Amino acid sequence: MRVSAAELRRVTETSLVGAGYPADEIPQIVEVLTYAQWRGNWQSLIQLSSAGLPRFRATGSIHIERETAVSALLHGELHPGIVVMCRTMEVAETKAKASGVAIVGAHHSAPPGTGAVGFYAEKLAAEGFVAFGWSGSSELVVPYGGAEPRFGTNPVAVAFPTANQPLVIDVATSAIPAFELARHRLFGEALPPGAALDDEGHDTDDPELAKALKTFGDSPKSSALALMVEVLTGPFVKASFAGVGDTRSNWGNLIVAIDPEIFVGRDQLEAEVDKLLQSVRTTRPRPGFGAVRLPGESARARARQVEASGYVEIDDELWKRVRNKVRPS
Repeated sequence: MRVSAAELRRVTETSLVGAGYPADEIPQIVEVLTYAQWRGNWQSLIQLSSAGLPRFRATGSIHIERETAVSALLHGELHPGIVVMCRTMEVAETKAKASGVAIVGAHHSAPPGTGAVGFYAEKLAAEGFVAFGWSGSSELVVPYGGAEPRFGTNPVAVAFPTANQPLVIDVATSAIPAFELARHRLFGEALPPGAALDDEGHDTDDPELAKALKTFGDSPKSSALALMVEVLTGPFVKASFAGVGDTRSNWGNLIVAIDPEIFVGRDQLEAEVDKLLQSVRTTRPRPGFGAVRLPGESARARARQVEASGYVEIDDELWKRVRNKVRPS
């Protein structure tokens, strides 16, 4: 179904108002959700059409607990993950501009989470920084060989400046994102083979029987990456982890920003990255592939199409469910 981008934005704003989010935080949240929606990530709409958005329940103002010239640790005070991550990004940018490098973490960042972590990395890369981002969440993913969840979906994002738009790599370490599991449950669709486990630890494609997800590729390497993110977004930043602490609300985030001037300089980095990307694009494709594509190219092309046309393609049934929940005034 073709839905106008303006109407989608109105529905998103109305849902946030209804859940009690403050007026000064809604534009920031909508910007991040729009970034994801235009790229085909329907996490916010799936959540809205099923359980609904969690109520706003911040306990105070986001503040810095510990700080040096190149680092900071923020207390999110249960503000939405998007708002906390935006503040984390802003502090990282300020420090990286002053010192050349910054590492900024946060704890007590609350559901519904940070949204697409690539948003924050891309924002920093557009300002000339090499950026890394990680975000934690409740346990849903099993370690390799395990039958019980210990990790969140634990996304990793990294972005590099180029002469044009930043190169953005944004991947969950789980076999599928959490919102994809929710979508399959919502519509009763079979899960991808090998993505999920039932309560006994057996593979299942039934979303109602799925109790946990595997890491991507179900391998020791992807499990190790998920473990790395669990450390960075849990113990490293005073947040919950692997069932320890309040894993339903005390989620952790981390951002690293590096000014290329401390190594090769921004101009040289952009030129060399462009050469690398051109080399990757022109790789001879193997049988069955039309071309070699860069990470994020398909999603960015989709976003450009939305920007040009003013319309977003959304699953008919999903949009009907959303409209039944939210009626913009």
